[in-house]
Amino acid sequence: MPLSAPYLNAEIAAQYIVLSSKKRPFTSLTNRFLKQTPLSDVVAGMKLQVSGRLSRRKGAGRKSRITRQKGKLGFASYTSRVDAAKCQFKNRNGKIGVVVWIRSGTKRLVPGHGTEGRMRAYIQSWRDRKVRELEASGQQAQLN
Repeated sequence: MPLSAPYLNAEIAAQYIVLSSKKRPFTSLTNRFLKQTPLSDVVAGMKLQVSGRLSRRKGAGRKSRITRQKGKLGFASYTSRVDAAKCQFKNRNGKIGVVVWIRSGTKRLVPGHGTEGRMRAYIQSWRDRKVRELEASGQQAQLN
C-alpha cells in the first residue's frame, strides 16, 4: 500500500525505500523518489544514500554507493533542522544500507542567531544608553 507522504519523516522514507527496492533497481528508485518529493515550506531539502552490493546479479562483486540530493540541506547552519535515519536490509548479495536526510523548511530561532540576536543587541544598547543617562543625571542605575 503506497504512503501518501513518506517524505515527511526520514525513518519512514528509509523504510519505504527498503520495501520498494524489491520491485525496481536502486538508481531508478532513488531518482523516482526524489522526483515525486515536493519541496515546500515543510521540506526544504532531501538527500538519499544507498550503499552496498547494489547489482541484481547473484554474487555481485564490488560494493557501490548511490547518492542523490534535491534542494538544500545546510549542515553547516545552526538554524536548520535535519532529520536523519538509517535502515539496513539483507539481500542475496549481502547487506545494503539506506540513509535519508530531510531538512525541515521552517526555521527555528537559536539564541544569538537571526532575529533573536539582533533583538538582544538592540536591548543591550538600550540598557547601556539608559545607564549612561542615569549616571549623567546623578542617579544610581538599577536596570534588570
